[in-house]
Amino acid sequence: MSKEVTNMNVVIDRCVLDTSLERLFPAVRKANSGGANRQEVDLGDPSVTLTSHRRRRRLYKRVQRIFCRDPKRLMSGILQDSLEVKASIPEGAEEFWTELLGRESPVDVPEYNDPHARLDGHMDPISEEEVVKYLSQKSSEAPGPDGLTWRMLKEDKVKELTSLFNLWLYLGSVPSRICERRTTLIPKAPGTTDPSQYQPITVGSVLLRLYHSILGGRLESLLPISQCQKGFRQGDGIFFNSMLLQKCISDAKSKCRNLRLAFLDMRKAFDSVGHGALWAACKRLGIPEHLVRYYSEFYSMSSTRLVLGNTLSEEITSKRGIKQGDPMSVHLFNAVIDLCVQKLNCNIGYMMGGEKITHMAFADDIVLFAESKEGLSVNVELLNNELRKAGFEANPGKCATISIGARKGKWFSDGKSFLTIDRSKCRRYPLRRPTVPRRPGGCEASGVKP
Repeated sequence: MSKEVTNMNVVIDRCVLDTSLERLFPAVRKANSGGANRQEVDLGDPSVTLTSHRRRRRLYKRVQRIFCRDPKRLMSGILQDSLEVKASIPEGAEEFWTELLGRESPVDVPEYNDPHARLDGHMDPISEEEVVKYLSQKSSEAPGPDGLTWRMLKEDKVKELTSLFNLWLYLGSVPSRICERRTTLIPKAPGTTDPSQYQPITVGSVLLRLYHSILGGRLESLLPISQCQKGFRQGDGIFFNSMLLQKCISDAKSKCRNLRLAFLDMRKAFDSVGHGALWAACKRLGIPEHLVRYYSEFYSMSSTRLVLGNTLSEEITSKRGIKQGDPMSVHLFNAVIDLCVQKLNCNIGYMMGGEKITHMAFADDIVLFAESKEGLSVNVELLNNELRKAGFEANPGKCATISIGARKGKWFSDGKSFLTIDRSKCRRYPLRRPTVPRRPGGCEASGVKP
């Protein structure tokens, strides 16, 4: 294969893709084989009454399986007494998640100027070294509906996998049978009956995860994402952002300067991304058109089935949101956030160390900086408009502000709410001066030395 894929008019024969997969892995099975759409599966439905012997056998099997995959998870399950499935899926869960995952993407798409140069490195042929690197990092993850396991992939098949992945890269497509996934709903709180309070955990083909790990690694190293975004990147992003925030607050206090901060939160951000915004973000950052078409086709082919007790739901095709659990998804998500924040007014921010700080982000958690309430409101409105076009929805109840000002040579924290998002007032975090507790006996009784 040439150094760069230039033929963009390749006619893809699905039979060729499926045949090449079956020759390499004869044991692979089609995810939806078995006839009816709604399938019966042995998942340990808690509504079925079991004898004590069968219950112990099922628990023993589950413990052994978890131990082989993740001993830490087993220990956590033992300590929390959560190894046995004790709660069924609540009524209405299938309808809720089918509607959520099947929503149409927004028609409007965030616009952009000055796209980055094309990143041709994405189209380099995949090497055996890349396959070995990412294959060695995988071992304990669960297999997908196609039945392939990491052990099967590691059985001296590096050359074959490399050839297979290069075929997929050249054609810009993958076999449809490895695009189906399974979604299990995990309650966020014990005993909840609200379908929205369940966390979806989705598992797909390990073969596709390996291929996308390679593509995702290239995205991480090549995408020109703003350094203000620290989510899903190398390094301790939480520590860096926390230190930067603390430094700005300390600077405003010590120099009696004005500082306004807005902490923005979005509802189900990963499930809400519009696919139009996703492809626009990819093109803006210079991802080759050949790969953008592959991402689009993969998202249109992909489907999932909800695990509902002892059955699987109908196929659900996601019309918005990113594929959770897919190695490429976090980098594509960062690309969409980067597309939205580029509309911020760069003249509004907080000056420190000779640099204007306008924002910082950790995935979908965004903090905006300004020196005035009016300036902060302007950037919040600009960003909220772009986020709305990308499919996001602000959650005013979880958004917050911090306001620091100066009065008579001393800093103070304004405790009044001043920021409105979607006609709802955002709460504020008041900062208080440290005080010495008053107790009988003065400093000695309080434990504070004079």
